[in-house]
Amino acid sequence: MSRGTLRQSFGRIFAAPAVVAVVSLAGLTGALVGDGMRDLLSSVCLSIPAVLFCTCIMRGRQRRTD
Repeated sequence: MSRGTLRQSFGRIFAAPAVVAVVSLAGLTGALVGDGMRDLLSSVCLSIPAVLFCTCIMRGRQRRTD
């Protein structure tokens, strides 16, 4: 395995968790700092990781039953 392949795999592995972390951090920061529309935006940002978690759990259960 070449070093370029390893670097590409590393990026692929951590890209999605990094995006989820940034969205969560933006939601938490928005909830602490703002009011009104920022609260709504932060609620949406914080619900994204929960929805992704539930989706992954449901996909895993479907694979086990098939």
